[in-house]
Amino acid sequence: MARPRHERVQTDLVLKRGNTLVLIEVKTRRRPEALEKVLHHAQRQRLAQQVKFWAARAPHLGVRLDVVVVTPVWPWLRVYRSVLG
Repeated sequence: MARPRHERVQTDLVLKRGNTLVLIEVKTRRRPEALEKVLHHAQRQRLAQQVKFWAARAPHLGVRLDVVVVTPVWPWLRVYRSVLG
């Protein structure tokens, strides 16, 4: 599927696995942080709009949003699954 822009929101990756569309937002930080510091309220709202957009576009699939945080220190990678509910 093409990766459309929707109201200034572009998800970094859109993958289909089985009956689920997985939207992946990738963030880079200098050190590990809690999710609340990685995504502020407006970003969460825009990502929620993106989830709704994809859910309407592919109603036969489940939609999940993951946020992947990459840091240069251990742990290098953190994954927050289904961050919007």
